[in-house]
Amino acid sequence: MWHVVASSGDEPKFLDSATVIYGMASHLLVAGNKKGDTPLHCAARAGRIKMVSHLLDLARGKDDGAAGDAAAKAIVRRRNHKGETALHEAVRVGCKEMVRVLMSADPELARVVPADGDSPLYLAVSLGRRDIAEELHDQDKALSYAGPDGKNALHAAAMKGKGLH
Repeated sequence: MWHVVASSGDEPKFLDSATVIYGMASHLLVAGNKKGDTPLHCAARAGRIKMVSHLLDLARGKDDGAAGDAAAKAIVRRRNHKGETALHEAVRVGCKEMVRVLMSADPELARVVPADGDSPLYLAVSLGRRDIAEELHDQDKALSYAGPDGKNALHAAAMKGKGLH
């Protein structure tokens, strides 16, 4: 249910529904569907920036301190069955603001690489999303450049050619 709500909209009725679900079953915030996607993955894939922010706020709870930050970091670090985080989805939909929101919850999130090797930076470069590649690099200079089959983001840039000048 929560996965559907998270991907359905950014309007107040959907945000309110997410709050109600959280109040009844907060553990579902990190629950994966059959693909291992959490509600955060689903919201990011659907391009729902307000929902992504709202889910992170719910994870933080009323604690603006270290405990709230740790809870937000834990949810953004959750991987689906492909080993990807919600940041991979934000890169795919091309939402720079969502990338910022997710990276603010965990400044080292772009270092998380799934088993296939597609780091968020590699994904951004291979999709020709220069603004997002730059944002990822600006947020974390030590991010992963890893790509599949021993390739890296520089290989992706070379294959993409002039699109990333």
